[in-house]
Amino acid sequence: MNLGAKRIREYLEKREMTQEGMATALGTTPANLSRIINGIQKPAIDLAVRIKDATNGYVMPEDFVKEDTPPSKMTIAREENGFSV
Repeated sequence: MNLGAKRIREYLEKREMTQEGMATALGTTPANLSRIINGIQKPAIDLAVRIKDATNGYVMPEDFVKEDTPPSKMTIAREENGFSV
């Protein structure tokens, strides 16, 4: 799951807001927002910016390209030995 999807979930939970309410505020459909939250699709740039604005910067557009997973052991070993990919 990408970081943006996770952060939208957190935002909705903290604000006790529904996906429907947020979708309406964003000018999108609940189905579209659901696909974004479930990591099925990433938002278009304009929607990512509206999400940033609606969440007061809690969810940033770049969060949708960051994976919310720790780096693999191979990645860590490469970095420790001075190699980068």
